[in-house]
Amino acid sequence: MHTGQLTVGDLSAFILYSGYVALSISGLSNFFTALNQSLGASTRLWELTDRVPAVPLQGLSASAVSQCFRNIFAVLLRRFPDLMNCGSLLAGR
Repeated sequence: MHTGQLTVGDLSAFILYSGYVALSISGLSNFFTALNQSLGASTRLWELTDRVPAVPLQGLSASAVSQCFRNIFAVLLRRFPDLMNCGSLLAGR
């Protein structure tokens, strides 16, 4: 390039290197987006695990909890009859 002209090879090399730089910047942007999403999701999960239940679970027997779940699934199966194929799975049979 002593003459001040840009050759075809120099131009194509510049275009290729510009594309590599653009792809790298795009990859970094996607990485930081995913990092922020995972940070928000993990924060929400920690909030849920630290939460105190509204219904006290002490003093409830296993049979009472089992009966409660059976009632819930019975209501679901009445409301959504298409779930009947999964009824034995939901009831634990």
